[in-house]
Amino acid sequence: MRTWIRLKGVMGITDDNTVYDFIRQYGWSIVLFDEDRTKNSTFAAILDDIPTTRDSQLESLRFLSKYFNADGFDRLDSIIERSPNFKDLGLCVVLYDASDLEKGQSMFNQHGSVLSVLQLRSQSLYKWLPQIASSFPTRNSFPNMVSLVLVNWSGNNNLPSSCVPWIVAMVSAPPQATALSLHLESPSQGIVDNARGESESTRSWTALKKIKLLGVKLQPKEWKTVIKAIDLSELQYLNLEQSNITYEAFKLLVDRIPDNNTSKVPFKTLDIKQTDICQTDIAEMTDSRAAILQELRRKAPLIKIITF
Repeated sequence: MRTWIRLKGVMGITDDNTVYDFIRQYGWSIVLFDEDRTKNSTFAAILDDIPTTRDSQLESLRFLSKYFNADGFDRLDSIIERSPNFKDLGLCVVLYDASDLEKGQSMFNQHGSVLSVLQLRSQSLYKWLPQIASSFPTRNSFPNMVSLVLVNWSGNNNLPSSCVPWIVAMVSAPPQATALSLHLESPSQGIVDNARGESESTRSWTALKKIKLLGVKLQPKEWKTVIKAIDLSELQYLNLEQSNITYEAFKLLVDRIPDNNTSKVPFKTLDIKQTDICQTDIAEMTDSRAAILQELRRKAPLIKIITF
C-alpha cells in the first residue's frame, strides 16, 4: 500500500478528525506528504507515532517552516531517520525574525543533501539572506535542489552585493556540465547528447528546473552577473515578477538561449509581470521589447510569457 497526501490551507486537527484518524492508521504507507501547514506540527507528531515495528515508506515531504515549533522539528528529524527511502524534501522558510532563520539553518544542516525545493520568503530578505549565504555558500550544500524560490515581499531594498555570489552559486551549472553548456550554445547534436549523458552521471549537483526571484532588487551589473550564470540546460520556469531586472540583462538572457534544435529547449514559462520589461511607455524601448520577445518565442517556441 502506498499513499499520497496533499493538503490545502491551514488545518487544526483534533482527535476526532477523519484525516487525523486516517493518518494515524495508515501513516506508515505515506509516500508523499505535501503542504504540511497544520498548526502545532500536528502531522509530524502523528507520523512520528507510527509503530516502531513498521518502517515508514515516506519518500517526499513538503512543508512551511512557520507552522513548525521546536518539538515539530525534532519529530520531523525522527520521521526522516525512520524512512529508509526518504530522498526529497521541499522546504519553505518564511523569515520574520531570528528564530525563523535558526529553524531554516537547522533544517539545511540536517537535510541539505535531500533538499529539492528551497523557498525563502521575507519582507526583509536583504537582512536574512546574507546570513544564509555565509553559512551555505555553495551548491554542494544542496546537491539535489531543482527549485530555488526567493520572494522579497516588500521589494523596497536591493539585496546586498554579498548575496550576488550566493545566487550565482545556486543557479550555476555543475562543473562537469560546463562543457555541455558551451556545446548547447554552439553545438553539434551528437556532441550534445554525449555530453548530456556524461553529465548526468558525473556532475556535482542537479541542474535547476525552476528559478523564482520575485521582488528581488539588484544593481544593473549584478543582474548581468546573475543572468550570465544561470544554467539553461534544464531550466523550465523562470519568474522575475516585480524584480528590477534591466532591459540589457533581459536581452542577455534571450541571447544566451541556444539558437538551434528549438524543440529540445526545455524553457516553458517566463514570468515578467510588473517589471520594466513590460511596463515601459517609451516608444523605442517598446519596439525593442517586442523584437526581443519575438526572438525569445522563436528560440523557445513552447514558451509561455506572462506579462500581466
